[in-house]
Amino acid sequence: MRQRLDLVELVDAGCNARHDARDRGLDDRLDNFDAELDQRIADVCKEGFDALFDPRFDSKLEERSDCMRSDLEDFVRDEVERVDVGIRESIKECINAAL
Repeated sequence: MRQRLDLVELVDAGCNARHDARDRGLDDRLDNFDAELDQRIADVCKEGFDALFDPRFDSKLEERSDCMRSDLEDFVRDEVERVDVGIRESIKECINAAL
């Protein structure tokens, strides 16, 4: 349950960072993130669906779901940090331009 909550919190943080970045005009960075995140989520769903038809369903799905969850968490965490850095850089540029 805690892992699930962590993933939800990461996705929420990613959504918040994306909204902030869009407000600051960093859309080009986010388009790549959105496309890759969508693809990774689709891959996770496909692997889960494929596992349903595997005779070793239970063990395979549990093993893959842990790995996929970890992959997705790492990706979202890295991208949230990257977007946050972009936001901080954009704020610094605005401050420097105003000085």
